[in-house]
Amino acid sequence: MTSTVPGEEGGGRYGPFQNGQGQPPTSDPPAPEQPTYQAPASPQPQPAPPVDSWSLFPDGGPGSPSWQPRITPVPKPARGPVVRAALLGLLAGLLVFGPTGYLVGHQSTPAPAPPEKRSPATSTAQVLPLFEHTQRQLNTPKFPNELTPIANSWLPWITGCAKNGDKDGPRLGDGEDSRVACHYANATIFFVTYKSPDERDKAYTKFLAQNIDAKRLAPGVGEPTTKKTTSGTVNGRYVEFAYKTTNDATGKPVCGVWWSDANAPIAAYLLAYWSEGLGESWEPLRDVWRRYS
Repeated sequence: MTSTVPGEEGGGRYGPFQNGQGQPPTSDPPAPEQPTYQAPASPQPQPAPPVDSWSLFPDGGPGSPSWQPRITPVPKPARGPVVRAALLGLLAGLLVFGPTGYLVGHQSTPAPAPPEKRSPATSTAQVLPLFEHTQRQLNTPKFPNELTPIANSWLPWITGCAKNGDKDGPRLGDGEDSRVACHYANATIFFVTYKSPDERDKAYTKFLAQNIDAKRLAPGVGEPTTKKTTSGTVNGRYVEFAYKTTNDATGKPVCGVWWSDANAPIAAYLLAYWSEGLGESWEPLRDVWRRYS
């Protein structure tokens, strides 16, 4: 098997020795000088540069020591500084224009107009659904003006209202000037105008006695107090009470809440059965009062 050195295939020579066997070239004895005419010596070609057998590039080609490019290439710019400069510029732009853009947009946005001031009655009427709005319209004629402060917040939510003097309407009690009865779910609510503040206070005394009875008939009853209604239109006495429909064993406990206006001879009270209507708890009745009073 023949071994060759890269760049010298087919020559049969190895390394720098060109005559084989690794020996230097032999020479003959010098001949005597002849007086003959000698023509001018023709120019001899210059010897080729030695071949680097370990080089990975052909002699004279790109990459070899003797190769020179016709045009010196421009060195490629280093990408590191350019990329860093671009990132720094982008960061500076975000820092400068980001807050500025936000501030410009924020300052150029017009401030919202202040909400229009409306009376509570106007605001409630405008946000009511159609059914409740209709109930208000149907109920309003049943109430005298004197009852407006204590009844107005209930008008969209109560139904079947009837006033004294109507067919099948409620009857007036002692010291009363007007009475309107309405339904709310399985409860009944009454609005009363008294002939005087003294008559109103007499009614309070009666309900105060029934507050004592409620401690036996409906445990958990609250103590009499003074409260302002949720609508804020009435501020006066508040009392929870209970009584039985009959005095015998068949009588059912009925629970109620009575509240009045300290500045006018008006009051209202809400009634429901203790078991069938309230599930033997005062909280449902109190919840209705807090929502609509």
